[in-house]
Amino acid sequence: MASRMSVVKRVIHWDLVHKLIKCPEQLNLQELLGLCTQFFALQTVIGVVSFAHSMFTRSLSLAACEQIAFPLAGLYWAQDERRGPRDVRWWAAFWLISSLRGFVRVAVTGIGLQVFVAMAFTSMLYFTQWCILARLWCWLHIRNATTAQFYLNVVIENSKDAQQSRARDQLRQAGSVVDLVTSSLVLDSEDAATLFQNVEAIIAQHIRDKAGISATVRKELQRGNLVVVLVAVKSIDARKMLQLAGAQEKLKRIDMCLHLIKGFPAWIKSDAENVLLSHVAAGLLENVSKEMVGEICQLGGADVDVEVKSKDAEPAFLVAAMKQLDNEEIAIGQGRSTPATAADEVWPCFCGHAHARIRNVPTTQLTVQQVTCSLSPQQFL
Repeated sequence: MASRMSVVKRVIHWDLVHKLIKCPEQLNLQELLGLCTQFFALQTVIGVVSFAHSMFTRSLSLAACEQIAFPLAGLYWAQDERRGPRDVRWWAAFWLISSLRGFVRVAVTGIGLQVFVAMAFTSMLYFTQWCILARLWCWLHIRNATTAQFYLNVVIENSKDAQQSRARDQLRQAGSVVDLVTSSLVLDSEDAATLFQNVEAIIAQHIRDKAGISATVRKELQRGNLVVVLVAVKSIDARKMLQLAGAQEKLKRIDMCLHLIKGFPAWIKSDAENVLLSHVAAGLLENVSKEMVGEICQLGGADVDVEVKSKDAEPAFLVAAMKQLDNEEIAIGQGRSTPATAADEVWPCFCGHAHARIRNVPTTQLTVQQVTCSLSPQQFL
């Protein structure tokens, strides 16, 4: 018994369990997933012992296989933060099946004092685990719904080029600002200069005041007139967000649902409220990022463009922007008036010995080919 308790203490971090019970809002997503992993690891150990005992006594059953299969599936999904709530659903399904099997066995074989005591102890254990599971699922759902990351690509246009860029808007791909990226930057607008220098603080304050979102804002890249900012949402004041968004009807419906469970313990009502609010707020989060684009453009003036991208879509946008900057820098190095493109591969330039200097212009570097004639082969840089 003592050895079993020592194994439990090693597998389970009880400080996290205590924090989950007392103040779950202090747990981040990784700690919640860590709790899932710990509980599934403990259940796997118990399942392996039970399976080995069944093999030794030659009484292998479906229940012994389930006690290994369910926890292993949970351990696998606990590695992915987007599948955290599925972990808890698997665990809940496992305990539900185990409970039903126990009741069926009692109904078939009858119940004696020893079986009654065992069932009472098991039911108490299951109830305790279900309470922990319920809170764990609630806060996994809240963290998944209210935690997001996206990129803001801020392009500061030179005022002299702003009119031309607006004329190109109808020709470029809808919503794209890649063709506005340039290696040169002239901050001839006071608003744009302020935004460019203090972009992190301005965006953080804006989303806190306008949307009730607490987020970390970090400048990831600055090249030419392009500033890439990563916005990582830490928490959402869901009620404030819904009020600012004018979603009063949704708030009334949530309050009506909470009124139905007014007789439940305070922690259950609190978790239920947080789950409902976070679920509604998650649907508004995408709209907030889109509205933020217009607000930042107004803060920077007419010569500022902003494009929001998800973490998955940002790499493709950056590749296109870097190609644009590289091509422009190559063109400047060649003394050309227009940027090079992938199709501009050959630019002949003849020297006094009739040697042709041929430049291959890819997207990221300048490659010089060797050209020879019948007199004297030479390579020109």
